[in-house]
Amino acid sequence: MNVLIIGGTGTISTYVTKRLLAQGNTVVLLNRGSKTFPTDGTEAGKLISIQCDINSDTAANAVSEALQKCGTGKFDATADFIAYDTEACVRDYNLLRGKTKQHIFISTASAYNKPAANYIITESTPLCNPYWEYSRKKIACEAYLTELYRKGEFPITIV
Repeated sequence: MNVLIIGGTGTISTYVTKRLLAQGNTVVLLNRGSKTFPTDGTEAGKLISIQCDINSDTAANAVSEALQKCGTGKFDATADFIAYDTEACVRDYNLLRGKTKQHIFISTASAYNKPAANYIITESTPLCNPYWEYSRKKIACEAYLTELYRKGEFPITIV
């Protein structure tokens, strides 16, 4: 599998990347290069690092470069670990539509109803957190991406 990870050097994304590499996948890390990815030489897959600020004018070129290095016309999956607002989701949609079979948006459990009506949280639990702007922005991202998915414009999974 060819997977594009936007970010990739944080706590969760490092583990995800290591797991993908251990499974023999080709992983492209697209990030600013402010942190290096910790490799130990035992990875079965191929790691490609592309230094680029995803918010820059050169991001589209970096995505094209990543596709060329993978030797494919599409990524099997893409994941953005640094999308925190709707503008980032719009950016991802514009950069990745038609270039990914599945895009993964990393949301947050804090987006679910606060205060909680029940200690059990399910997918039917309402998205509402009036206390934290971060959560409200993630809720807006989920709404935007869900609408694109329903229109058949973008293959999205929300985690």
